[in-house]
Amino acid sequence: MLHLTPKNSLSFVVGLCVVVLALIPLTVPADHLSWLRWQITAWVAVGIALLALFVQACLQSRDDGEMRDLLKKILEGKGATAISSESTRPSFSTPIVAQRQDDLDGELQRVFVYPRIGIPYKLLQEAWTKVGGHSENPKVDCDIILAMYAVNRSQSVTYFVRDLVASVEVDSTRKELERLDNFRLDFGHDELEYGLELDENTTDPAPLPPLFAQIPCELTPNKPIEGWVRFVLKEVDPEKIDSNTWMFSLVDSLGNQHPIIKTSDRRKKGEIGFRRASH
Repeated sequence: MLHLTPKNSLSFVVGLCVVVLALIPLTVPADHLSWLRWQITAWVAVGIALLALFVQACLQSRDDGEMRDLLKKILEGKGATAISSESTRPSFSTPIVAQRQDDLDGELQRVFVYPRIGIPYKLLQEAWTKVGGHSENPKVDCDIILAMYAVNRSQSVTYFVRDLVASVEVDSTRKELERLDNFRLDFGHDELEYGLELDENTTDPAPLPPLFAQIPCELTPNKPIEGWVRFVLKEVDPEKIDSNTWMFSLVDSLGNQHPIIKTSDRRKKGEIGFRRASH
């Protein structure tokens, strides 16, 4: 579908006027060029072209001002901002494979959604829609960072957890998440990673302890593990993520899925921030 922005439309008008001015002496006999109607046509084309150039300059100046304001906000910003956090709650459906909810159990504590762009999503959204002229919000990769607790409730069976799988509905379509094994940032900052800011005065966020020290992870009877996991959700509009449709399941060595069907009602302190990556 053809889409012309106002500035591009004005450029077309200027070009059309130039073509008209160029064709007049080529198509009109030389002794007719002094006729009033052809002089009026030429001056009208010149006037329209000058008016279009003036309006185009005004629109460009407005866009330049908006871009300066946007860049100022970016420079004054402190980095990415979470779209959602502990207010999110998971939903559940029957997994395709067999499950034994009575053995592997857990509790979802917090979920953070971070657009992986290095700046607050609202700023990108403003630039994309207002300056770029797009009607829909930009789609970006999002980091999903969650804190959870897992335990083997069995009295005699040892389990090996080989994965944690997750999905969520985005714009009414369920999408699978890809689990990552680190918390390093991926937008050009090789020395930064996600950390936990316990309060506003935190200058060096604490590292996020991983839920799994290694995969597969051995869970002996009554043994609990607690920590953080990072996923990535690719090419989505963060504002269309339905925070009431999260699904998380532990996968054991036989491929059985064990849904995490509990959420924590205790309010946790701290927010996700950036810290220098540990080596």
